[in-house]
Amino acid sequence: MMRQKGFTLIEMLVAMAIFSSLISVLMLGFQQGLLLWDKTQKQSHIWLKSEFRYGLLNTAFSQAITATNQYKKGRYASYFIGTATNIKFISAAPIMDVNGRIRPIEIKAVEENRKWQLLYREGSRYSDIDRGIRWNKNWAKLLTGLEKITFSYLAPAFPLPAELDRRWLTKEEKLRYREKSTWIADYDSKQRWLYPLQIAIEFTDGKGLAQQWLLTPPNGSDAWSMEIYEDN
Repeated sequence: MMRQKGFTLIEMLVAMAIFSSLISVLMLGFQQGLLLWDKTQKQSHIWLKSEFRYGLLNTAFSQAITATNQYKKGRYASYFIGTATNIKFISAAPIMDVNGRIRPIEIKAVEENRKWQLLYREGSRYSDIDRGIRWNKNWAKLLTGLEKITFSYLAPAFPLPAELDRRWLTKEEKLRYREKSTWIADYDSKQRWLYPLQIAIEFTDGKGLAQQWLLTPPNGSDAWSMEIYEDN
């Protein structure tokens, strides 16, 4: 009598159990892979968004106007005012207008609900420091949800001439002179008639990742100037 070949019910159940276990393991690995891919995509999107905004600001600073923006003591000097949370200057590369248009630009850091934002706005056309700056009311949000953000400025060296005594300098003049380049929290171009060598925007995003943007404006002035006697 020939024995019939095949699988018993128990063998089928064991095989199905093993197959189900393998499928569960594979599906778990596939799901984890999808989650990792989604997380990577989101991080990549955040990074690209940050890089895009850095590129916009870097262009605006690199094309800053270095001539005839303010008049002081017989000189046409650059217009740049920077504090720990605010920057004002004039550029030929506005973000919200055609590149090549000259516009005043203001950037500021604002805290709201324990989070910081980096905001941007421009002045109206034909608006400058001499004729008065008419700022647009609307602000554009460049970065949001930051843990903290600060601005600082690399002031160029400007040694004190030997014939001058520091004791007799005004407060503004004391801020002007320094033996070597130094990072400071406040910078006004009226102190040296030039832009800072670099501007640093340092911030920590919502995930605790610290970043530093280094922005480089023109390091000279193309302003025509002449010395005249200061009015009494």
